[in-house]
Amino acid sequence: MGFYDFFLNWFHYYNASLHNNSIRGIWLAVIAEDNEVYQNMQLLNLDNFAVISSAVKQDVGSAEDYDSVGYKSLVSGRANHLLNLICGLNGHATTTEQPSIDLNDRWITIYSDIDTVWLKNPIPIIQANLLGENQSLQYDILAGVDDHNFEGYENYYCTGLLVLTNTPQSILFLSRWEEKLKTNPQLNQPVFNHLLQREDQFSLLYTGLDEILFPPGRTFFDGSTSKDDLLSQTVVVHNNYIIGRDSKKKRFKDYGLWIADR
Repeated sequence: MGFYDFFLNWFHYYNASLHNNSIRGIWLAVIAEDNEVYQNMQLLNLDNFAVISSAVKQDVGSAEDYDSVGYKSLVSGRANHLLNLICGLNGHATTTEQPSIDLNDRWITIYSDIDTVWLKNPIPIIQANLLGENQSLQYDILAGVDDHNFEGYENYYCTGLLVLTNTPQSILFLSRWEEKLKTNPQLNQPVFNHLLQREDQFSLLYTGLDEILFPPGRTFFDGSTSKDDLLSQTVVVHNNYIIGRDSKKKRFKDYGLWIADR
């Protein structure tokens, strides 16, 4: 069933960090990429929870291998999922036109890969970053930072942890990202960074999430900091910079971050 065990692990930490989803105004939408996972999620019977079938994949087994044709096809749907979700929340049809949105009624969409662990509630930090002291919107997009001075980018952003506001600029950007991926299925992260940082046509305000609070696997699992210190300071950790589901699972287990088999 693809990465369903990773979803269960992710959901345990998500639910705990948000105090069993008791915080008002928060909904969880999960994209199920194959029918079996979709059926299992339908049985969870959770509050403030929606399962969305991608209507694309019947079997995601071929997509488990990073950089494979199946993997590229799978991750190329990310922009489309996010665009449909945000436009649905706004009550707008999916479009490349810029809708008029009242920012007093704004939605914040947090996208998270399921090979992340939410050790603390990230929402207060995200809100503070987005809104600033004056409670006025400072950014359209926040993203995890994977690396520095990589592929010519000072900051190389990660599409496995994104924060998107429902601004016209965000929707226009997502539409362009979707268009690029639909035309040529590929790894979505290089396209994201190119559009975000090299094509100045969106008037986007964006920045990276704090790398100590939201570390990539490259730094969290490098052994330079004690596990106790890591777990006390980290808000969300992304188990990337490693290939293969078994390797990811073992690394989670080594750090005491895997509960799905308990």
